Amino acid sequence: MAIPLVQGTLRHAYIVEHLYANEKSKAEAATFAATVLPIVHALSPIDAQIIHDNTKVGSNTITNFQKVKEAFERNYKQMGITCKDVGGLWNVGTNDYYKGAAPCSDENSSPRELSKAVMVAIIVCVCGIALIAIGGAIFLYFRERAGTPVFTPAAVRAIS
Repeated sequence: MAIPLVQGTLRHAYIVEHLYANEKSKAEAATFAATVLPIVHALSPIDAQIIHDNTKVGSNTITNFQKVKEAFERNYKQMGITCKDVGGLWNVGTNDYYKGAAPCSDENSSPRELSKAVMVAIIVCVCGIALIAIGGAIFLYFRERAGTPVFTPAAVRAIS
């Protein structure tokens, strides 16, 4: 699941640094980074800070795509992904990778070995989502029993 988040962060970091650094591109880079930063932070707070510093909105810091790319790459193995999974940023016009955005190489990496920190983060997220769903179901149940259901058929609703 982290692969498209890493890809999105890298793509937009590249766009901000090399193509056009408008607010939309900066916001997209920050949004993708925000979704994957908790996973990276569990593995390496230093690398998470590098990614955050180079993708945050409202910063006067110039985005450094290479620093973001290297920070992610240092954590691929522990995230259970490979350079091949993430790939590179392809330029259709030149039929080649953008300069500096080719995939890294997976030397001595064994994919799909999730670290304990990543497994704990995934389990905590899944449990949190399950608790929210159960809480919502209980809320709906008690509203129904109290005679004030959240959902009613359109034909039954009173027109004011």
